[in-house]
This record gives sequence, C-alpha cells and structure tokens, in this order.
Amino acid sequence: MFFNRRALPQEITPEQGSKLLISGDFSWVSSGDLIGTKDDWASIGQFLCDDCVAYDELWQVVSGLCGAVGDLPSSKVALLANQLANSFIKRGRLREALELAVGLSSKFPEVTALHLCQCRVKLRQGRVDEVRGELDRYSQATDPWVANAVLEMASATRHYALLDLLVNNVPLGIEAAGLSMVGQKALKGKMVLAKALLGFQGSGGKNMQRHSPLEIARGADSGVFSVVCINLDRDAQRFLLLRALYKEIGIQPERHPGIFGASVPQIAVDSIFKSKRPLNAIGCTMSHISVWDKVAKLDDEQVVLVLEDDALPSHQYNVSELLASLPSDMDYCFVNDRAAGGWTSNDLSKYQFEKAQYANRKLSDDCRAIGGDGYLLSPKGARKLLGLVARDGVVHSVDWQMYALGLSDALGELSGRVGGIVESILTKLDHSYDFNVYVCSTPLVIHSPLGYTPRSHFN
Repeated sequence: MFFNRRALPQEITPEQGSKLLISGDFSWVSSGDLIGTKDDWASIGQFLCDDCVAYDELWQVVSGLCGAVGDLPSSKVALLANQLANSFIKRGRLREALELAVGLSSKFPEVTALHLCQCRVKLRQGRVDEVRGELDRYSQATDPWVANAVLEMASATRHYALLDLLVNNVPLGIEAAGLSMVGQKALKGKMVLAKALLGFQGSGGKNMQRHSPLEIARGADSGVFSVVCINLDRDAQRFLLLRALYKEIGIQPERHPGIFGASVPQIAVDSIFKSKRPLNAIGCTMSHISVWDKVAKLDDEQVVLVLEDDALPSHQYNVSELLASLPSDMDYCFVNDRAAGGWTSNDLSKYQFEKAQYANRKLSDDCRAIGGDGYLLSPKGARKLLGLVARDGVVHSVDWQMYALGLSDALGELSGRVGGIVESILTKLDHSYDFNVYVCSTPLVIHSPLGYTPRSHFN
C-alpha cells in the first residue's frame, strides 16, 4: 500500500487522523502528538475495515495506535481488533483474521473480546463444536459487548443451554447496552409507543402512572403470578428487547423456548393436527402447547401471563389489583388488544372482564386474527386445553381455537366472517369441555411484529 510522506501537523486530531487513514497514510500513527479523547481515537477503527488489505499494514496501524496512545483501555483495543478482524472475515481471509486475533491476544491476554474474535473466525471455518465448547466460559458474562457477542454465537451454534442461561441471567441494563444500534433504536421507539398509547408523561406529567414500580413489583412477587414469553432460540435479541420493556413496569418475564414447525416429528403432526397446517402454524401451536404443559403442573391458585415476543406492555398495571379482579372461574383470559376488538378505554382504575361470547360482539367482521400474543392462563385451564388436544386435536390456528372454545354457548347465533371461523372450529371439536374464557376490556399487551413476518417466524 502507498504511504503518503506529506508533512504532518504537530498535533493530530481524530478528524485529521481519519482523513489520513482514508487517503492511505498510516505514518502518522507514531508521529506527532495525538489530541482528543481515547474514545475518539478508538472509534476511528471503523475506517480501517474497507481501506486496509494487508495483514502487515493492519498490524502496523494497531501497534502504532496502541503505542501512540499508551494508556488506551483494553476495551478500545478490543474494538479495534474486532473491526480489523471483521475486515478479513468479510473478504474470506480467515487465516489472517485468526492470526490477527491470536497475535493481539498475546499482547493483551486480558481482553476477552480478542478470544471472541477467534471464536467468530472458527465459526466461519465450520468448527462449530469447538466454538460451542469455548463459549461455555461466558455463561456468567456481565459485560454488554461480551454478552451480546456470545448470544449471537450461541444462537449460530445452536448452543441452546447457554443461550437460555444467558437470556435469563443477563443483568438489568446489560440487554439495552448489548443490543445492536438498530436494536437500541427499536427499544427506544417501542418504549415511546407503549407509553404514548395511554398518554404517560413520566413523573410530573399530567397523566401520572397510578402505581409505582415498587408497588407493581410487590404484586408481581406475590408468589401466585408469573410471566412466560415464547421466544425462538434464534431470536434471543428480541426477548432482551421485550424484557427491557417489561422491566420498565416492574415485571420480569421468563423466557420459554419456542418450537420450529420443521422440527416437529411427522408422527406428532399427524396425531395432533386434524387439518393441514403450514409449518409456522404448527410451530406456533406446539410452542403454546409446551407452555400449557408447564402451567398444568402448577398449583391451582397460580396465574400465568403467557406472552409471545411481539407483545408490548400497554400500560403500567398493578398485578395485585389485576389478580383481585379476575373472575374466580377463569380458565384463561385474553388480555391482548386484538381479542378486545381494539382499544376502548384508558381508564385504569379498574379491570373489566367479559365472557368471550359477549366480548365477541365488539370484534370487527374483518378480524384476521385473535392473537395468542397475550393471555392469562390458570393451571386448570391449561389441563383442560391439553385434554381437548389429546382428544380432539387441533383443527385451526391456536388463537382461533382457544377463542372459539369460549363461544360454544353461542353456537348457531354467530354470523359474518368471525362467526364462520368459530362455527367451523366448534363443529369439529367435542363440546363436553366447559371452558370459561374471558377477554379483558382494557388490554394489557399491544401486538407489534417488531420487524418480522409471522408467516415465516416458526417455520
């Protein structure tokens, strides 16, 4: 590579250094006085990705920067190493990338990120089992960058045990810092959306939250309420995003691994599904059934909020008041906006629940889906659902079938498109089960796809 030998200014700013890098001049890295913060100098590593093509020159730049800014934090060295290794990985020059990461590790052995660089290269080389074994050391990772990198590689290597451990144990605040820039922007946008729907203005605003997070936490920790969120292993980042939102209102969701439709044995498909269903519907249904099986084993006084990872919290609700308001005979209760037929009230002074056969009248006739993204489930309700599946199987999508079970008393009185779907389901099911199905008129969750297509999600 050609090195410009122009006269350098006595003091070099990050902006000047960046321009010199782009022009191919690396001689400044050991000349002159470098001014600006260490963060400024570390950030210029991004310019190296597309402009350096030779290992020796890359090594010279890194060594020069580390020497010129002698007390450069090891975390910034890791940032540079990551950028440089990626420049090789993108070009398919995996040997050079591995040499770079190994070489820097010998100089900075305390930098975890350099080991992760090596893991990333090995993953591209197809050494999956080796990488999976090396990732185990990060099961208690607390550094945002490390946690995020390990999450990505654990997902890529299908290291489900580590993935589940990381997702559930990453401390508060880490998930937001560990998200990509896109994820951070999405997190901010979704939190604004969730709060704006009810006009929350924060402390001092005209529409104050009725309950403090402490009060909500007391209700959530009462021992009879828990929250599970269905989340595919490949989408761990989506769960972190959602969990950060729920922590805003003092609730801690537990991740429940989703099921891919393609992974369900054909004998199970033939036994459970009584009509041909696409793979995404099979995966989605089996994911919910696996949750029901878990809930069915709980004590009868327990109540579980079942979420999918596209269910945003609608407002800052109080769990204690919610539980006190629930009908005593509830098997399950839809608490999502689609089942409620839209948003009808922002009065949070009380929770109102209607039997599904009456709430059904609020649904628009062009309703495309009830949604299984949010419902409260009792253990006896879970046992009833499992018993019905064992006897009658699944004849439609899981959300419509659950909803239809609450309208059996209205069979013959339904009309329109929704009525047609419900009646087609009920006529294929045994009606000896008496389901007590409710709908919350003030939804607790709002459906938001968060950037993915449901039709391919559980494939």
